[in-house]
Amino acid sequence: MQKFDEFLNDVQEDMRQAKIEKYWKRYGKQAVFACTLVLGAAVAHTLYKNHQNKLILETSDKFIAAQNFIASNNLKDALTIFNDLSNSGAGFYKTLSLFSQAGTLFKQETADATEEAMLILKKIENDTSIEKNYRELAEILRFGHEINTLKGTDKMLDAIRLRLDTLIKEKGAWYYLALELKGVILYKIAAYSESVETFLSLAQDKDTPNALKLRAQLMTQVLASKLNILKK
Repeated sequence: MQKFDEFLNDVQEDMRQAKIEKYWKRYGKQAVFACTLVLGAAVAHTLYKNHQNKLILETSDKFIAAQNFIASNNLKDALTIFNDLSNSGAGFYKTLSLFSQAGTLFKQETADATEEAMLILKKIENDTSIEKNYRELAEILRFGHEINTLKGTDKMLDAIRLRLDTLIKEKGAWYYLALELKGVILYKIAAYSESVETFLSLAQDKDTPNALKLRAQLMTQVLASKLNILKK
């Protein structure tokens, strides 16, 4: 426990409890979209690699236009473009447009839009022509949403945790996201000691992405506070 106490003291120096509680209320949604920067980097790489291909350039222009619509909160026109690109786009943009279409639908925060977004993610998961890494990413994103909506007593959480354990064991591209979601599940089922161990391991792993590491630090303190309350 000494190692844990030392780590907790370091975290407490940098973060106030009020900020942590505010963060926790938003945690589920933020975890779902934690992969945004990863996808952005993939887009940049694809643009560079295929810049001489006319079709790719035309597709990239459309994709950028859709992103601009999102920036101006014009989700309807953005969805129209993403839908078109997901059906007729070239190369990686076809897959990326499916992800973007799902993300835009989630932003609408309606039951129908959410259901459609989940179906799109399942479509990606089941499409064997899409690279395994992106199929697994779709699975991770779907799990993130389901975890955020399921109750701690729901048996579906057990099935999701088993699948996450497989992804964690494989140590693939989404290892850290899978471990983070496992920590959230453990929190939801009130396995607080296991949850804090999971987030602590993320916080102390030198290879954990910075944004995810910050979330893990925050969750470690939230859980430590809860454990202290339960011990009293």
